[in-house]
Amino acid sequence: MEVFDADGGAVRQARVHAAGMRLFVAEYGPPDGDALFLLHGLAAHGGVWRRVAPHLAARGLRVLAPDLPGHGLSDGKRHRGTYTPRFFARSLLALADAMGLERFHLAGNSLGGLVAARAALLAPERVQRLVLVDSAGLGRPGVPWRTRLMYLPFALSAVLGVSPSPLAVRLFLQRAVVADPAQAAELSDLLHRRPPLPVAVRRSALALLGPEGSVADELPRLALPTLLVWGDRDPQFPLALARAAVERMPRARLAVVAGAGHVPQWEAPEAVAALIGDEVAPAAAVPPPDPGGRADPPPRRLRPRRPIRRRT
Repeated sequence: MEVFDADGGAVRQARVHAAGMRLFVAEYGPPDGDALFLLHGLAAHGGVWRRVAPHLAARGLRVLAPDLPGHGLSDGKRHRGTYTPRFFARSLLALADAMGLERFHLAGNSLGGLVAARAALLAPERVQRLVLVDSAGLGRPGVPWRTRLMYLPFALSAVLGVSPSPLAVRLFLQRAVVADPAQAAELSDLLHRRPPLPVAVRRSALALLGPEGSVADELPRLALPTLLVWGDRDPQFPLALARAAVERMPRARLAVVAGAGHVPQWEAPEAVAALIGDEVAPAAAVPPPDPGGRADPPPRRLRPRRPIRRRT
């Protein structure tokens, strides 16, 4: 495990060796708190949760925002069968093993929501509560046709092995991601600091278009407590998809974030943090830290924990 100085509000940052890769993790909150993984979407990285994570850490949660394989500062793989939702889910479970976490909460946005759902299906005994934020994969097809057309220019860039220009990303965010165009500039700058591997974007996008891209038929098996958080102005996955999905999940409920688009954790962080916190840490509710109050404590080092050994 490589540990280095934290930035962006994280208390600890590290690259953890798991599933044959080094996976980057930003960590917030007390090391002995209940663990909550926050998973990002396609071509993004864990930094898209930076506005929410400190609020959740203030409620006593150990908040972990990893970069998925091939995204951000995490390693990637190039062999066949990588970058599917199932591959990401297995990598996440391996990361939890490497960090010594037997049980944890999961929250994911867009592709990250589908990965979280897939991980909960693969290891239901390990996931305590599930939060799906404007998630892909809950309908059939897993990505609506209109949304596929939105991503076509980026799919072509990935096929050519090049990254889209900052201007193209900003225009896409304004048109297809955020409800308020003013939110696009800072988000675009954030994404460009840690760009994904083109092969990861290409294979992930192709997987989303196939059978791997939907868990619609398996929703009744998601029997754990589940919260769906949805922006009512999401241009990619309409609110109607969430309403239909929640009816097919045994212990699910829906919370709508008014005025938010596809990434409400970026557009309405305090509202989303309150919803997630009330779901996974209802007994530990405290107000977020006052930015004008005392200085934050010095960063603490992330101590490796003994990996969980499982019988084969």
